[in-house]
Amino acid sequence: MKTPVGGASLETAIDHVKFVSQCVGPDVKIIVDGGFRWSVKEALHFSRVMEDVNLYWIEDPVAFHDYEGLKQVTTTAKQRVTAGEVYQHPYQFKRLVEEHASDNVMIDQDLGLTGFFHVAHMANIYGYPVINHLAPEVLSQAMAAVPNGLIVGLVPWGQPLFTEPMKVEDGELVMPAGPGLGLTLDEDVLKASAL
Repeated sequence: MKTPVGGASLETAIDHVKFVSQCVGPDVKIIVDGGFRWSVKEALHFSRVMEDVNLYWIEDPVAFHDYEGLKQVTTTAKQRVTAGEVYQHPYQFKRLVEEHASDNVMIDQDLGLTGFFHVAHMANIYGYPVINHLAPEVLSQAMAAVPNGLIVGLVPWGQPLFTEPMKVEDGELVMPAGPGLGLTLDEDVLKASAL
């Protein structure tokens, strides 16, 4: 379960994540999205306070261009750190993995399938798992095709655009079996949105 807290104060974020943890129980891992808002000191404080909570990772704890700050958080925090969702060029990802400024690499839909594969294969060479950022309808296929795909971030915003919603069974995404990406656009929804 992912909970964005970047718009909240640090203490509110801590209280919120603890509350979410109590609600979902110890068997559900929580992803915390810091939204690039914390200083290194704040991110490390959050990490220390959250050590008894089952966090899957801390995402974007500091500014995306602060590679040194990301490295400090990554090498100090007991939880895994995820970054990369706003990067638009392979050299940004290369620096991320070469400097060990993240534990996981998140790749956005804006890179397209070719860009996704380019970055995912580079991350694999360095031993880093990858995660999609948005567009699970398209990027789930790419995630399934690379050896270092970790999990599919299932964000349901785009689901109404397709005739078949994505299916989850027992916590696992069921990949579409149709040709290509297995997607069929809903023409009626597209026409209605064009008005």
